[in-house]
Amino acid sequence: MILNCLKVFFLSMTPFGELRISIPIGIFYYHLPFWLSFVVSLVGNILIIFFLLLFFNFLSSILEERFPFYKEFISLLKENKRQKYKKSFKILGSLFLIIFVAIPLPFSGGWSGSLLASVFRVPFKKSFLLISLGVFLAGIIILLTSLGVDLIFHL
Repeated sequence: MILNCLKVFFLSMTPFGELRISIPIGIFYYHLPFWLSFVVSLVGNILIIFFLLLFFNFLSSILEERFPFYKEFISLLKENKRQKYKKSFKILGSLFLIIFVAIPLPFSGGWSGSLLASVFRVPFKKSFLLISLGVFLAGIIILLTSLGVDLIFHL
């Protein structure tokens, strides 16, 4: 059971899986109790967000110095994201970051939220709190959806 928890934990840290994948896999594939799958996934996803927020700008500046193409790529990416979400950020403010992360759609989780926080220069403590809250809400949505699907298949 500990090995399965570790697998779910590390899966929740991946940019494509996050807890949108790790919670259902923990419940249905590894047969973990739903609450355990939720907690392990939540902790793993929030932990990676902490490190992403902490080191993103630092690592980015190092990569920009060594690889000119990276500097161009990241500048383009940041400007693209800044233009795409500027209006939403202006209207909703901090609430936008929570909603963006909480909606369980592809490319809208903690990794993307961390990138947006970096692009819009949201302070570390504030962005960590907002993104963590969004991850928690996404986890609740995924958990309830997973339990609902399980209930339907067992009727």
